[in-house]
This record gives sequence, structure tokens and C-alpha cells, in this order.
Amino acid sequence: EESLLVLMNVRIRDTKGLKREIERIKQDSHDVCKFHRRCKWKVNVVVVHQDMLSSVRKHASSEFSGTSESQSSNVEALITLSAEPFNKFAFVEKSIPLMADYDLVLLKDNDQRISGFPWRTFLLQKKNAIISGPLRQSAHEALLGMAMEKQHMELQYFQFHEAHEWFHYDWSSRLITEVVPTEVPLLEMYFTLFDAEFARYFFRQVLSMPEFIAGSNSWGPDYLWCQAAREWDDDGDRPGCYLVPLVSSHENSQQIEKGDAFVAKGHENIDRFKNHPKFGKWMKPAFAWNRIVGGKNLLQIERYCRGKLKLKKEDSFDVQSCSMLVIK
Repeated sequence: EESLLVLMNVRIRDTKGLKREIERIKQDSHDVCKFHRRCKWKVNVVVVHQDMLSSVRKHASSEFSGTSESQSSNVEALITLSAEPFNKFAFVEKSIPLMADYDLVLLKDNDQRISGFPWRTFLLQKKNAIISGPLRQSAHEALLGMAMEKQHMELQYFQFHEAHEWFHYDWSSRLITEVVPTEVPLLEMYFTLFDAEFARYFFRQVLSMPEFIAGSNSWGPDYLWCQAAREWDDDGDRPGCYLVPLVSSHENSQQIEKGDAFVAKGHENIDRFKNHPKFGKWMKPAFAWNRIVGGKNLLQIERYCRGKLKLKKEDSFDVQSCSMLVIK
């Protein structure tokens, strides 16, 4: 019954990529919007090459104008031209006024699929969490399992958010089977659902820093929003961030070109937020959790947490007990 606003960015380099992204958006928006009384899908389409611009505009107009049954009237595309990297939150900042008209706001990477994802179950199992997100898994990992683990660890820093890790241990397998969410102090920005009122409050503050919005790197806000959500909840009875153990397919289009310069700019962003009097305080639990889970698989995380919780070998393990050590 709740209304939903979806915000996402996509880069278009060629005709093949354009057709792929249009099909993704049409499928995903159809599969999600049928569960909401009102649903708007806003897409920032960034065209890399000038000679593609007219083709992109033509396709977007024909596919999303809503003048026939085959078209998606709930999708709105903003088309811009830029060959340079961009900050995905610049589009979010422009969309803040719209958030007042919706109950929920979803920020989603273009390659995180919703078609085939149990969206209704996700909405139910997130309960009243202010922010929530699922696990992710690529199609290759689903097919090849552990054979992909070494390669995957080179690609993703937070193994804690990777579904393939969760199937190997009794405690995590149980959470997946029963779809039990875990309150965490850090949710990555790949697929994040917000209470719209909180999103408006949060982004109005965090995205008011012009040096961040004008940059080409998006690192930083996901280190702030979980603790900000907990402080925003006056009654203190809502989880700030829930990691819901449902699996979203990650098609890993690798649209962000990462290198030493990109990483350096990311660290500059994080330092800028860290040195802010309010934002720096919001980041502390996420930094503490990063020290526990960053670059580690679930077995390493469990061993560390068991030590911190002073558990015996025969004691059962609850990862939320560990996360609450840094949240409280």
C-alpha cells in the first residue's frame, strides 16, 4: 500500500548497453510497482558519447512515454551528456523535494536486479526498519559457488553482504532460511530502501556539502546513514539499518571505472565527512563495524565476534549480538 520512489543512475556507452538497460528498467519497474499504490521510477541516464544522444532520447521517449500498453508510464528518464565520472548522489540531491510525496525511497545500482527478487517478502521482513537492504549475488556465483570465492573476494570488500558466504555456516544459513534480518551499523549503497521522511531529512544535510556533490566519487554517505537513522527515531523503537537475508541478483556491469585516483578521491570524501562535527559522530559505529567485517569472510567474522562476546566453542552464535556491541 505504501508509495515508492526509485532513484537510480545509469551510464550509456553504446546501443547494446542502451537496449539492455531499457529492458532491465522495464522489467524491474513492472515487478515492483504492482505492489505499490503509487510508484515512480526516476532514472538519471548519462550518455557518454555525443553521437548516442539523439538515439537515447528517441528510445527513452518511445519506451517510457506510457502511450501504449507496452510502455512504462511510471518511468521518467532524465538524459544528460557526460564522458566524465560523476557522483551518483548529485541526482539524489536534485530529487530531495520529491521525497515528501512518497512513503519509501529506493536507491539502487543499475545492475542490482529486482525482477525475480521477492520484493513483497522483503517489505514484510524489513518490518519497521528505517533503512534496509538485501544480500547480493551474481549469476556466476550462484552457478559456480565456492569456485568463484577467490575471484569474488578481489572484487568485493564487504564479504558480509555477499550471499554466497551465507550458505556455508549453520547460523547464517538459518537466518537465510527463516529470513531473519540483522541490525547493522553499515549498509552499502548498492540497494537501499529508506523511510522517505528520514531520507529527506538525511540527504538535505549530507548532500548540502558542495565539494562532495561536485566531485566524481560517491563514497561516504553509507557510512553515515545507519547511525543517523537511529538518532532520527525519537522513540528509539525502530532499527536504524536492517540487512535482510534475501538475495538480489547482481549483474555487475562495472560501470564505475576504479583506479588509484578514484580510490584517493573516495578517501578524501570520507575524511571530509569524518571531520564534520555531526557527520563524524554518525560515522563512528560504521567505522567500528568496518574493522570487524571489512575484508573478512563470515568464518573470520564469527571467530572475531566470538572472542569479543566471550563465547565458548559450544555456545550458539548470533551475529546481531556482535553488531550491537558497536551500535549501542
